[in-house]
Amino acid sequence: MAVLVVLFLGLPAALVAARQGATLRLQLLDGRQLDGELLAVKGEVLLLLGRSGGLQADIRDVDELRIVREGNVGKGIFRGLLAGLLIGGLIGVPLGLSSDSDIGGPLFPVVLMAGLGGGCGAIIGGGLGIIASGDQRLRCHERDNAWRCALLKRLQRLARFRDYDGPAAAGGLSLAGETVVALPGPQPQEFRRWRLEASIVQSPAAYTRAARNFADDLRYGEPVAAGAVTSTQISHDDGQRSWLGMREFCLGYAIDRRWALGIRVNPLSSRWYLYGRKDLVVSGQVLTPHWNMDIESRSYFLAASYSVIAADGFMRDKALRLNAGLGWNRARLNYGEYGSSNGSGALNHYSIRLDTRMLTALSAMVAVEAAHYLNSRWSLALDAGFRYVPLRVRGQELSGFIDRKAPSPDQSFTLAVPGATLNLGGFFLGLKLGFGL
Repeated sequence: MAVLVVLFLGLPAALVAARQGATLRLQLLDGRQLDGELLAVKGEVLLLLGRSGGLQADIRDVDELRIVREGNVGKGIFRGLLAGLLIGGLIGVPLGLSSDSDIGGPLFPVVLMAGLGGGCGAIIGGGLGIIASGDQRLRCHERDNAWRCALLKRLQRLARFRDYDGPAAAGGLSLAGETVVALPGPQPQEFRRWRLEASIVQSPAAYTRAARNFADDLRYGEPVAAGAVTSTQISHDDGQRSWLGMREFCLGYAIDRRWALGIRVNPLSSRWYLYGRKDLVVSGQVLTPHWNMDIESRSYFLAASYSVIAADGFMRDKALRLNAGLGWNRARLNYGEYGSSNGSGALNHYSIRLDTRMLTALSAMVAVEAAHYLNSRWSLALDAGFRYVPLRVRGQELSGFIDRKAPSPDQSFTLAVPGATLNLGGFFLGLKLGFGL
């Protein structure tokens, strides 16, 4: 599922059009402006094709360079629609083969998932098309030779003819060798200090095993004898099983081009509902009550980020970051067991309830993040890591109630709750959309 989601989001941007040079708008130091398609890069000279014919400009004479991007909204919608239909249909195939419903037959899940995938793909593709349509500006005046050489190498990839070897005005720097100069990192004026990120895809919380162990560790007093927990699952109607959805926001500030500080918060989804069944023997009668666990949690992190590879969106469009953070988590847990018997025995109804108050605990997280910058403002990043978000339950003793059929008297019993810590975090994988402010 994770691979399909990443492909689903990345495919519209990955599809490329027929080979054509980038459209450049050059503001020269003498006040002139040149517009045209970038045909080739020869030395330090840019060869353009304008409306009036061939143009050329030395990079040393350029004050500002703008890469003019055409509108890609329509293409993004079309490509996203196709990708969504394909991936949604593939997801629907196993659902159709395993479905027992008579509504629409086995093709109904395929058509339904293809339609949903196509709609989501069109929306996401259109959004990526809008992002990819933004112009890119670079200040070229008063740059050193290393920066200019790296810029020319990057422009060479955007030219119609990448390996042009024809005549041009004499240039100062040679681009023949890939090891002429190391690619410089972004300069202070080439990155946005403030950045807002949102996780648009993230694996759901995975603490089902911890909840199951908690329900299995409860100790009952007479006349109740515990059996094994037979099933555990997360409710389908709380949205937490879905990968797609806004799960986390992060506002970060770049101290320099490698170090940044940020605040991470999950304001939209802070409640989970788990339930299951377990076997009990109550007054000699076998009972299979339902148990449910309602967890409310909200966590905040103060995180630090170090860019092993720093990006500026043009000279370098890939970034690799290491993230670590400390925070706090406010959480509480409500647990209950309910069961009834329709047999011939004396037992009628059984119930017990545990309600905890909201507690605050220290949390921690580590993650690694690989990002691709669509331009100097927008980026897509795949991140993976581990969160420790504890929910502590203190040891205590509760009283339960057994309703028995007349003339048998009602009974009460004790339940010993051992002290436990549930990690509401765990390992995660996600896709983030970032915007430089």
